[in-house]
Amino acid sequence: MLLVFARSNDPQCMAFADAVYRLNLSCYYATSDEDTRIAYIARSHSIVIIDTRSSKHLDGMALCRSPLQLVHFFLLLFFTGR
Repeated sequence: MLLVFARSNDPQCMAFADAVYRLNLSCYYATSDEDTRIAYIARSHSIVIIDTRSSKHLDGMALCRSPLQLVHFFLLLFFTGR
């Protein structure tokens, strides 16, 4: 699973990471658009969760429209507030 958050110490990111750990799955982090592309190309993650609360740091829609859409399944979750 690839978690894309502006900060890896974000409470929601940590909650996802804890859930992934409990499921005994591999978890990778990316904190920028470029890090996301590099991590995705390197591993072709089945599940990618992108935090779109702050478009200043990450552009979730641009990542989804990028040529990386070579997977059979892509999960995008939008966090729109509290």
